[in-house]
This record gives sequence, C-alpha cells and structure tokens, in this order.
Amino acid sequence: MQRLTAALILAMGLLVCASTSAQVRVAVLGVGGHASTMAAMLTDDQDFADIQATGIELNNLSSISQLDGYDVVLGASDGGFNRGAIVGDILADFVDSGRGVVLAVFMQQISIDIQGRWRTDGYDIVPAQNDNQYSGSTLGEVFEPGHPIMEGVEALAVT
Repeated sequence: MQRLTAALILAMGLLVCASTSAQVRVAVLGVGGHASTMAAMLTDDQDFADIQATGIELNNLSSISQLDGYDVVLGASDGGFNRGAIVGDILADFVDSGRGVVLAVFMQQISIDIQGRWRTDGYDIVPAQNDNQYSGSTLGEVFEPGHPIMEGVEALAVT
C-alpha cells in the first residue's frame, strides 16, 4: 500500500512538473529520517527508473537554493517541524518558479505547521485541517482549466 501511495503521489507531481530533462529530480521533504527512506524507495524502485530522489530534512531547509536542480518537491512527513513560515515561503517560491509541489497525506494538517506564503497566499489545493478531522471538500475553483492534468476532470470530492 505504501508503494502504491508513493506512486500515485509522485505521478500527480510529475504531471504538474514540466521537466525537459530525461531524469526527473525529486526532493523529498520530511522529518526524522522519513524523507531519506522515501527517497531511497523511489530511487531504487525499477518502476521509477527515470527518477532521482533525495531526502531533505525539513528542519534543515532554510533557502530555496537548497532545492536548485529539483523538478518536484514531495512533502512526505507526518511529524511537526520548527521552520513553518520559512518552509511555506520556500514552497511557494518553488511553485512560482514553475516547478511542482505535492504534499502527501499528513502534510495538509495544521499541526504539521507549514505556514508563510503557502498558507497566506492559498497554495493549498486541499485546505489544511485539524489532525485527521476531515469533513470533506471539493475541487473548488480551477485556476488553469486548460492544464493537461485537468483533462476530463469535471468534479473532485473528498469525504
């Protein structure tokens, strides 16, 4: 199940990413060694032969320059960290530079504490919720209806 979840999350991120290189570079953000573990799983899996993933500790992320050379960021942490506003600003800058960000599972929880421009400027696709208390949500406004990832999508709901 973990492998399938990783595959679906990464596939979504790669659709968002407009990479021109043959190999897609993925920065996996997390805490407590989870990022390195997930990155190793992606890099070692033959189904992801064109992916080079690197784990980056969220508590050490202090500048967008640390993400230079990466096409996609995969946030895959289920624990809090100390740099919420800085990380949120960096992720927003990363998206603004034309690259893709996918926040997996618990990264949308308020307790994970991504703040900064990520929250204040509305970069969340799924609104942040209190720990595991999702009450449901819909796709909302589509800002780029002509984007390839939206082809054939008429509605999306989470219950």
